[in-house]
Amino acid sequence: MLAEGGIVALVPEKKGPKKASRLTDTVITRIVELHSSGLSQQAVGNAVGVSEFSVRRALKIAAEQATTDAAEIAATAGLPEALEPAPVPAQLFELPLVPAPAPRTAERAAAGLLEGAAPVFFPSAHGRHAGLFLAFPALESTGLLACAKDVYGSLPNGFYGLETILIDSVLRALAGAARAEGATRFDPEELGRVLALDRPRK
Repeated sequence: MLAEGGIVALVPEKKGPKKASRLTDTVITRIVELHSSGLSQQAVGNAVGVSEFSVRRALKIAAEQATTDAAEIAATAGLPEALEPAPVPAQLFELPLVPAPAPRTAERAAAGLLEGAAPVFFPSAHGRHAGLFLAFPALESTGLLACAKDVYGSLPNGFYGLETILIDSVLRALAGAARAEGATRFDPEELGRVLALDRPRK
């Protein structure tokens, strides 16, 4: 008997019916929930009414079951379909570092036939005063442009309308040139790109 089963074979089997395990699926689930909440194994055992050893065993059973479930899902899911490679563009569009201002001297607004020229933006890889764009949502929420139109109506027809004049003044103030003397620090073309015009007012 010793040669066949080792020392374990010498231990007599207990008589009578075996006790039902207290680690049912419900208990194991509860143990995992309590342990996940940060309780120690001893505290979990006290809450559920089992020993700390049973808590460790329940956590091991839950971990093995999770691993088995994940393996089954991976096996039945199958391999994903191969994704088609994205088409390679024949030629990438390169943005100019600093685009030249748009020539707009021939527009009707420049000839005084319109109230003001509409903004026209051009793509650019760099904008020295691009941070001023962040002020536009706040400027819109103040109601300045709407109130100015009610108060002043409009300026004489020309390239720079009333809204352009006001936005230009606000952006200069935000950039640290609230006074007219400081306006000379700005390159007209650079600020004109923020206004989406070929150049700001002088």
